[in-house]
Amino acid sequence: MTRSVLYWWARRCAGDRKVKRNFDSLITPATHPSRDKSDCYYINHKYLLRGHTTAHQSELINMGLNNFLVVGDVYRRDEIDNSHYPVFHQADAVRICTQEEVFRHVPNGEALQVFEKSGMRTEDKQQEHTLEATKLMETELKSTLLCLAQSLFGQGLVHRWVATTFPFTHPSWELEVLHKGKWVELLGCGIMEHAILHTGTDRGLIDLNYKLSHALPRTQFALLPHMLSASILSPDLCHGNKPARATSLPDEICAPPPLITQLWLLLLPVSAGASDRIGWAFGVGLERIAMILYDIPDIRLFWSTDSGFLCQFNNKTASDVIKYKAVSIYPQCINDISFWLPEDRLYSPNDFYDLVRNIAGDIVEQISLVDEFVHPKTQRISHCYKLVYRHMEKTLTQEEVNIVHRLIEQAVDKELHGIPQLTRLSKATTLPTHRGTVNIGLAWGPRFAPRLESCAAPKKRIRTICVNWMCAVGSVR
Repeated sequence: MTRSVLYWWARRCAGDRKVKRNFDSLITPATHPSRDKSDCYYINHKYLLRGHTTAHQSELINMGLNNFLVVGDVYRRDEIDNSHYPVFHQADAVRICTQEEVFRHVPNGEALQVFEKSGMRTEDKQQEHTLEATKLMETELKSTLLCLAQSLFGQGLVHRWVATTFPFTHPSWELEVLHKGKWVELLGCGIMEHAILHTGTDRGLIDLNYKLSHALPRTQFALLPHMLSASILSPDLCHGNKPARATSLPDEICAPPPLITQLWLLLLPVSAGASDRIGWAFGVGLERIAMILYDIPDIRLFWSTDSGFLCQFNNKTASDVIKYKAVSIYPQCINDISFWLPEDRLYSPNDFYDLVRNIAGDIVEQISLVDEFVHPKTQRISHCYKLVYRHMEKTLTQEEVNIVHRLIEQAVDKELHGIPQLTRLSKATTLPTHRGTVNIGLAWGPRFAPRLESCAAPKKRIRTICVNWMCAVGSVR
């Protein structure tokens, strides 16, 4: 039964590709930059690849969950460098508190309130919330996340909080840590917008495919949305002893079930019932944590199938100290490309980055805009980009790189309607090299090649650390 329920949940999660789930349910304004085609992989005007695991937030709250952690793969169009990749993994956490939970450690807390009727929205709080409740939630949120960061990187961690804005939290902050002399953003967080908690009801039909070989006892079979474990509940839940935020159950559900080969259970309509609560949330990129924790210099390494990389994480636990050791250093090949920007369409640099990824795959280490020229008469704009090629597992020759570079030129002309200009093909930069035994040919195939198993080792440990720690402090139960 558990496998069937998980299958049902996976089918429900297919809805995370909807624009409504990714943006509308999170009250993201229609003009917000995160909706731009230059930042998202749209399938059509209704569907896109999931841009963040926050897309599940409203639904899970609507199902009755007060505290949860969501981990998944997300897809974004972005620049090309050692810390950005079109697909990565993200963890989102939510904690929702009642008034009693907010003020439980405050003397005379029963006299304080979470909400106020005639409040005003300021930099420090939302219109619905009192300043006292917001500050208490802020303190709990920041102390929780700081404890998480210190459990990962040690007590000597140097950090700072930076005020920022997100469409689904207010006030909002980013946690930055000092790493190798530079401030690195670790995660984003904030007090959840109250409008997200004020949701309606949700319905669904579950096919459990539960085969019965004998008559079942008189047991209540009600799969409440807030019970993700999909346990068979005891009969006393039918009358009186129902869980919080759950509707009463019809008597017919408690009737003896017939002998059937398939059991269909109706997911009962349940009100989110969270409008009387206040919550905080945060989101963190797992690769970003792993790169800092293990000193991994390039995000492309998570997609490497090189055994020299993967073996460094085999048979390791979350408490083991691991520092990545470079298997080899291969030379760079640097080429330039210059082209007039298209006049018949709106251009974004991410359009060019995405085109390069489609053709060259992971052999492009970095792209940087080195020059921009505006024609004095026609006002046409020309961009010149520097492309740095370097394979993670073999040495590239300049001849191999030039073949790929010519394909990129042709694609610029065909897909972006830009006009390529004279391109400079550079010789390989002289760097220390080490030719290993791995001999993998050039692969500039699909952007999202099915190589997930190669990156599972380091990110699985990061997920384990996050989940174990959150469970330990009781923030996610």
